[in-house]
Amino acid sequence: MNEIQKVTFNQDAPDEVIENFHVTFIDSGVSKVEIFSNLTEVYNKPESITLFKDSVRVNFFSPNGELTSTLFAQSGNVNSTTGKMFVQDSVRLYNIEKKQTLESENLYWNQKKKSIYTNSPVVVKTPKAYFYGDGIQTTQEFSEYTFLKPRGTFLLNDSVN
Repeated sequence: MNEIQKVTFNQDAPDEVIENFHVTFIDSGVSKVEIFSNLTEVYNKPESITLFKDSVRVNFFSPNGELTSTLFAQSGNVNSTTGKMFVQDSVRLYNIEKKQTLESENLYWNQKKKSIYTNSPVVVKTPKAYFYGDGIQTTQEFSEYTFLKPRGTFLLNDSVN
């Protein structure tokens, strides 16, 4: 058996590889968070890390189970020990009710604090305006947000999508 492990075992290989990953976190019968990824790799040592490859989508729900916002990215990872997720590449956070979108190259989601943040350049697109800044802090619902360093001009226009 040891000879077989020497030939076939790769200590850098993931413990699990999952295609079309989908998990829903439920509390008291109500959906709280839902995560999708086309390709997921799970590593259990030295820390519990899950890598999301080939796109990741996170749906956030209100206390009564209504979908409030959705986070999209090309890739990401979550550290189960710290409860933090990092997503990158073509990142978009969309608030359904307000029809507003946050765009950035990367974001962090702190599951315990239910907050999203980045120090990278961001743009927030609302139905009537575009806002620019370097860094942002927001709720996971993207209902309130604070730019760390607002910058540039913004466009107020009835025709902005």
